Amino acid sequence: MKMVVAVSAAVLAGTAGMAVSAPVIDGQLGTDSYGAIRWVQNQPTRYGNNLAGTSGTIGTPQNVRTGVEIAIPLASIGNPAPGAIKLGGFINSGSHDFASNQVIGGSASNAGNFGDPRNLNFGTNVNAPGNQFITLNPAVVGGTPGSPETAPVMDGSAAGADEVRYGAPQFVQNVFTGFGNNTQTNGVTCGGSEIDAVYAVVWNNNTPADASDDVLYVTVAGNLETNFNKLDLFFDTQAGGQNRLLAGNAGIDFNGLVRMGDAGTGNGLTFDAGFEPDFYMGVTNGSPAAGFFQIFANFANLATVPDGIGYFVGSGTQVATPAPNDVAVNNPGGTITPGDAGAPTLLVSIDNSNIAGVPGSPTNVSRPNRDIAAGSEINGLYATIDGGYLYVLVTGNLENNGNTLELFFDIDSGAASPEGQNHLRFDNISADFGGLLRMCATDATMVDGMKFETGFTADYWLSTKNFGFPIENFAYASVLRLNGPDLDGSFFQLDYGSYDGGIKSLNDPINFDGPRRDVQDQSTTDGLFTNYGPRLTRLIADNPVGVATPNLIELAIDNNNILGVTGADAAPSVVGASAVTTGVEFRIRLDELGWDNTSPIRIAGFLANGGRDNVSNQVLGGLNGFIEGDALSVAANLDEPRAVDFSTIPGTQYVEISTTPSCPADLDNGSATGTPDGGVDINDLLYFLTQFEAGNMDLDNDGVDPQVLDGGTDINDLLFFLFHFEAGC
Repeated sequence: MKMVVAVSAAVLAGTAGMAVSAPVIDGQLGTDSYGAIRWVQNQPTRYGNNLAGTSGTIGTPQNVRTGVEIAIPLASIGNPAPGAIKLGGFINSGSHDFASNQVIGGSASNAGNFGDPRNLNFGTNVNAPGNQFITLNPAVVGGTPGSPETAPVMDGSAAGADEVRYGAPQFVQNVFTGFGNNTQTNGVTCGGSEIDAVYAVVWNNNTPADASDDVLYVTVAGNLETNFNKLDLFFDTQAGGQNRLLAGNAGIDFNGLVRMGDAGTGNGLTFDAGFEPDFYMGVTNGSPAAGFFQIFANFANLATVPDGIGYFVGSGTQVATPAPNDVAVNNPGGTITPGDAGAPTLLVSIDNSNIAGVPGSPTNVSRPNRDIAAGSEINGLYATIDGGYLYVLVTGNLENNGNTLELFFDIDSGAASPEGQNHLRFDNISADFGGLLRMCATDATMVDGMKFETGFTADYWLSTKNFGFPIENFAYASVLRLNGPDLDGSFFQLDYGSYDGGIKSLNDPINFDGPRRDVQDQSTTDGLFTNYGPRLTRLIADNPVGVATPNLIELAIDNNNILGVTGADAAPSVVGASAVTTGVEFRIRLDELGWDNTSPIRIAGFLANGGRDNVSNQVLGGLNGFIEGDALSVAANLDEPRAVDFSTIPGTQYVEISTTPSCPADLDNGSATGTPDGGVDINDLLYFLTQFEAGNMDLDNDGVDPQVLDGGTDINDLLFFLFHFEAGC
């Protein structure tokens, strides 16, 4: 049946002047006024597919035998009997100020990261039942003259020929990692940190009765991310150590050990009763330059009365990321370049090839779930401008293992002289422990570093991730300038690295509302940081009493999606991509973004791992070549970001959006497919009438703004359309 309705001018006038409501930042499309989807994904994901169910098991940590291997003479830790060696330790952040949930001895089931170690007491923390240390009691091998038994091979592994020497694990992990789950297998670069198991053996080169040159070998199986994360180890081998880390310990590793100790208030990392470590060893894994991946080792004694004795033991260089099918060489032999005079002779080697072990998500948590996802994917992009803000919803999932969504904005593409970066510079200002810089050129030679499509000049960077349990989410932002960061007359930085977030229940959405705002007083050389938007805060960088503007950026993550693209399996598909309505949603005020008020806004972006040293195949604009159902045609991950040049990849790896607010009456471009064209004309009217007659045109519940859908097609939808059609939006 056809419906013919006459609408009077008075009815239309009654709706005039009422605007469509702006989207709510909650990670959901809902009834928000985004209009039609701007772009749809064309590749299945290689970063895991989120499915309905229960977030996995604890995995197979007992089978992992690669990780961080150390050799330390027993003489360096007080000549203990093997059965008297107690070991504690955990994965820590690069600044020694954020302890993970990866602890030797284990944590409570589903325990989140422990946070500031200075305020951590393993003896009283409810998420640390039992003991957060183990008694090694390793076997002693060798010791018989002429014996064929040799010392373990220093290769970051307790496997192969060393499996018999090391024997069974002395500890097996019981909780997922809150520091990211590694997905790389080359053995050098790594996108997550975890402790899966601990193996130990003592090797004696002389006789069983002579322990003077006995060496303790320990393999902490798992991964140590190449982002300067730390493996902090504590040895209790004799009476008189520190059950609580005191003030006055050695200032090694840029005062890292001191950062975990008493700050003068009676705090300081406190261990379980019965564990009083006498010695400390720290291992760092980092990537200070392209092609070089280095291990750093530090050592200190922990006397009851701290005397500050400690050493930088040295560093060892690993090979660069190997070519496909090459064997990674991880500091062969564990040799490290000597550091401080008098340092003990230690060996350290890392093999980061593990992709098994504990998972990166809490176990026994039902999905779909707003917070928890078992994979990462980008399905589509919605965008609109309203009230001086750019609103964007990137549909999909962001796995809570530290994977990141990286977005770059070109806001002056129509200008005669664009101001942004087509090739990411080496000197950009970066938050998240240099996360942006990990994708940029290594140095001023600009021989590497990510490059965008020809004509795309990035002016702004926004990144987000979620991880841990309880879930934490963070967002980061920086301004990207053609000639590098703004400097004052004395060459001190005026640009900011911005960050905000924390426990999700307290930061949903993240709103960049302070309070941090560093002041450039010409003594700060290692970067300015703020919890406000970076561009407008830069204007008061050297003004101690300047007032920063809150809420320039707002961001939320909803991980409920279980539709969308599939994983790259036997029957991969992208058919469901356009149906996804949840993901990462944000708004940025247009003056904070730096928009020139005329150009279209272009957005490039992709998913990356937690270390930002691996770019996925989930890219805005898509990667060509996928054939529905054909697993062999799924695009590979782009891998090393410094080697990515989007201009050499077929297709267009960005999405361009109109800078005109979306219009409810812009329904079709004449193709009868429901594709808007940025204008209102007879094609939109014809499409509306066809769909209205078919009962498929749900635009509004009462015929007036703000737009609210009600799930049905009736006279209110007709009134709403005719008002916007006559007004031309």
